[in-house]
Amino acid sequence: MATSLQTTVYNAGIAAGSLTGGLVLAGPGAGTLPWTTFLLVTLTLAIVAAGRRHAFPSRRRTELSTVGPRSTGGRVRHGG
Repeated sequence: MATSLQTTVYNAGIAAGSLTGGLVLAGPGAGTLPWTTFLLVTLTLAIVAAGRRHAFPSRRRTELSTVGPRSTGGRVRHGG
């Protein structure tokens, strides 16, 4: 399922870029393509920078080692 979603998003990005380029060429003209690209790249980088904090929280390895199977010495405990 993840692979199909990745492919879908990739193709949607190509379609959106083609549509945006076509609209810019039909409207203001080719001279505005670099500025449109700059605007879209800047917006994308801002979204990635804002989302990075939530997707990859900065926790130290020592905090992570106290959670999960490693905290029991590598043995998985079964209920009972």
